[in-house]
Amino acid sequence: MAELKRYEPHTFATVQDVFDRLFDRSLFGPGLFANGPTPHAPRGFPSNLWETDEAYVLELAIPGVKPDDIEMILSKGSLIIKGHYERPETEAGTRIWRNLPEGEFEIAYTLPSAVYADEATVSWANGIFTVRLPKEEKAKSKRLKINTG
Repeated sequence: MAELKRYEPHTFATVQDVFDRLFDRSLFGPGLFANGPTPHAPRGFPSNLWETDEAYVLELAIPGVKPDDIEMILSKGSLIIKGHYERPETEAGTRIWRNLPEGEFEIAYTLPSAVYADEATVSWANGIFTVRLPKEEKAKSKRLKINTG
């Protein structure tokens, strides 16, 4: 549960407080891992990866980017995603803050096992890209029969 602290404008933070906040936000906060502190979630876009018997399925939320502005490449056990955000010019005035991404981006997702690149498919709806990566035969699960005699 979050702790509520009283705001005191003229108090100075100790060095320990500064380092605690730094490490809480950067190492274990939502900024480092896309889906929270999951050790295998790459930094970058909010994403889900799940496995079926036949394939891996990756969902990526990349709002504001059209499919024509994205390139996806399967190479050496990784899915590499490249693209760019285009932002229209803003009205004249003084910028207060800027959080919307701009420009080029690239992120690589390491796949858990080998996939058939020729059979991979990508669909897009409402800013969500769904990538289906069929597993190679050697990567598929197989139920083993236990012989008892």
